[in-house]
Amino acid sequence: MGRAIYLDHNAANPPDPRVLEVFRRALDAGWANPSSAHRAGRRARALVEEAREQVAALLGVAAGQVTFCASGTEALNQALVSATRPGERPRAVASAVEHPAVLEPLRALDAEGRVEAVLAPVDAAGRVVVDRLAPLAAGAALVAVIAAQNETGVVQPLDAVGQVCAAAGAPLLVDASQALGRVARDWTHAPWDLLVVSGHKLRAPRGAAALVHRGGVAPGPLVRGGPQELGRRAGTEDVAAIAALGAACDLVRRGELLDPAALRELRDRLEARLLEAIPGAEVVGQGVERLPQTTAVLLPGGDSEALLAALDLAGVAASAGAACSSGSLVRSHVLEAMGVDEARARGRLRLSFGPETTWEELAAAVDALAALRRQGA
Repeated sequence: MGRAIYLDHNAANPPDPRVLEVFRRALDAGWANPSSAHRAGRRARALVEEAREQVAALLGVAAGQVTFCASGTEALNQALVSATRPGERPRAVASAVEHPAVLEPLRALDAEGRVEAVLAPVDAAGRVVVDRLAPLAAGAALVAVIAAQNETGVVQPLDAVGQVCAAAGAPLLVDASQALGRVARDWTHAPWDLLVVSGHKLRAPRGAAALVHRGGVAPGPLVRGGPQELGRRAGTEDVAAIAALGAACDLVRRGELLDPAALRELRDRLEARLLEAIPGAEVVGQGVERLPQTTAVLLPGGDSEALLAALDLAGVAASAGAACSSGSLVRSHVLEAMGVDEARARGRLRLSFGPETTWEELAAAVDALAALRRQGA
């Protein structure tokens, strides 16, 4: 089959060569501590601040509203902890299809008595039911909604969610890790008070994410120690990873990182071939707005663990859903919230690709999957 076919971009995608070049240059030029006052330290600090300006420019905020973290998970945890008020146990609302980086800290905060965690229901496509969100948002300290679901690719109705949160006076936390750059929208005018972007989902190397705030909602520190990141995140910054994140955001702002329309055309061709090749296959969220390079499929009578192992041997890398849940045979919380039963969920696969993926590779992957199904996998 030639080179391995990598269809797990939602877990991690290869760095864009332009971003990787920025990363490498920053490794050479920004190795010093950016908090140091000498020339080498100032050079490193300049790289961090340039990246801060690039993230801010993409999202329409001042540079001081950007806090760099080590990962999207850390940034989401910081946002959630910042929303708590000790002794008051305010309500914190999250959609039922949030990433575990939101759901797990919310459960912990609830167990500690710091918040009352409430899940907002979703419809059969995995979108927040806005009418049912409204009463939950009233009086809430925070509402968390993922912009695009990592497992299914389904895009949330953020405009409607934002109207509900604005009417309720509830700050809106948006996990834009999967959506930024892939969903064509103006994030400077999108509804959000806190927004998280992760470098390694944005074709940058791992090691940096950003928590961005506006509307008077400022995050407090989760990691304490030194005064880095304007006192909002202690610890010496990873200069190279931050510089790469900034470069990726600049490419998104200029519309040069990805071509969502081209990716969507490939996805639609992929799904048409898949549904023709495998009778009874079901595309999750078909008919609603989804990420342009993500196909989640349910295969009747399938066993995702066996299929993934067989696909890997055939030179195709795919997944059953979120990478942090790999190896689990149970139905994911996302599919459960959507009303997918255990039998259908057992045959779940996620195929996610990028701009370097060719149609020939996608077609070959479908053919390999269809052959495995005929063999009883």
